[in-house]
Amino acid sequence: MSNVDLQLERLQISLHGVSAEVAESAMTGLDEELRRRLGGLSAADLPLSDQAELALGAIHVQGRIDPAALRGLIAQRLVASLRQGGQD
Repeated sequence: MSNVDLQLERLQISLHGVSAEVAESAMTGLDEELRRRLGGLSAADLPLSDQAELALGAIHVQGRIDPAALRGLIAQRLVASLRQGGQD
């Protein structure tokens, strides 16, 4: 992704049924997780337009989830939404 400039100015996530500790821990390292996942993509994998907003939709999990798994799910959804041009 050497020719791609990606800037996330703000990320707002609403979580239901997840403890504050898990949510806060999941956000720690999200930037590195996104960098890792996006690093494997080429510029052709992403649309070349500004996206004011990305809608990730609901993420449903069975039972409890640990911070690393939650971070992975959020990163996965963000990357998928970016690849689709923000259209979910």
